[in-house]
Amino acid sequence: MILDQSTVERFILVGCRDMAANSRRTCSSQLRRASEALLLDQLGQHPPVRLKATAAPVAPYPPAEIAYWLIWAQSLPTPAQRRNACLLFCLGVGCGLAVEDLVYVQGRDILAGPTGRALVKVHGRRPRTVVCRYAYEELLLAEAAHIPADAYAFRPDWQDRTSKHIASDWLARYPRIIGRCDGAVLQTQRLRTTWLVDLLNAGIPLKVILKASGLGTLHSLSRYLVFLHDVPEAEASDLLRGRHEQEEPGGQTLPAYRPRFTPCTAGPRPYPQRPCCEAGLRPRAPQRSTGTPSLQRAPARPEGLPVPHSADRPDLVAVHGQEHEHQRRMGDALLRLVSRVQSPP
Repeated sequence: MILDQSTVERFILVGCRDMAANSRRTCSSQLRRASEALLLDQLGQHPPVRLKATAAPVAPYPPAEIAYWLIWAQSLPTPAQRRNACLLFCLGVGCGLAVEDLVYVQGRDILAGPTGRALVKVHGRRPRTVVCRYAYEELLLAEAAHIPADAYAFRPDWQDRTSKHIASDWLARYPRIIGRCDGAVLQTQRLRTTWLVDLLNAGIPLKVILKASGLGTLHSLSRYLVFLHDVPEAEASDLLRGRHEQEEPGGQTLPAYRPRFTPCTAGPRPYPQRPCCEAGLRPRAPQRSTGTPSLQRAPARPEGLPVPHSADRPDLVAVHGQEHEHQRRMGDALLRLVSRVQSPP
């Protein structure tokens, strides 16, 4: 039988030896499922329902626990331990770096920017520059000042930088900190979650968060919505309404610009009125074929009757500020153009 378990195993070992490990596992899983389905179908049974647990995100650290971990990082006995703990803490909760990004940060990658900012250059598959949070930038720059330019910031003596346990292996040496906080251990994933939740609660634009975190889509942020703060109904109404005040450079608060509209008593007019009326032309409804308005000659005006100005026509829609001046100039220019065309040479 082709889909027998022994045949499938031999095919994976012999026929798929040149494939990558992940590809071999995928192929083996698909063939085994096909073999189980065929065997159960021959026996008149149905394949069992496969249950899949949803991955729940880790909760962020509360502010009180962050303070405890910061005290712990600065109270370790040796300077090397304090530096590793402070850098792990600042790069995690201050810059939101994951372990795969944190282990490759060197001394030259931590820079002092303008106005005391701390900038961290991230390499790897998601290269970017991250600005450290204000609360941790001073500590990060102070610890980075003692790191050589070509040395790794976190655990410079660790040789295998591709290991995923470089941070957890170092944190496992300090079991005495378990009783100091509510959380069992200090996790880099929770540090990054704390950083992301703080940015979302601060109202930072999502595009800025995606660029700083190295995430590709907004779907990656949907798992953190359960940790965001609730907004009161009154504040939510003000946010949805929009800003209604603006502050002048001198400190004076003035109402924000709001366009004012005067209802037209003669009905809706989708086209500008003054240029056409003052030029002796009136708009016609747009044709379906072209979709553009055509102009036809208006009845002749009696001699001696002055051309009405926009101020004498209350049925015209009032325009605000510079838009009114621009419309007046365009009407005057069109009037002069039509008069030149109508006058004989």
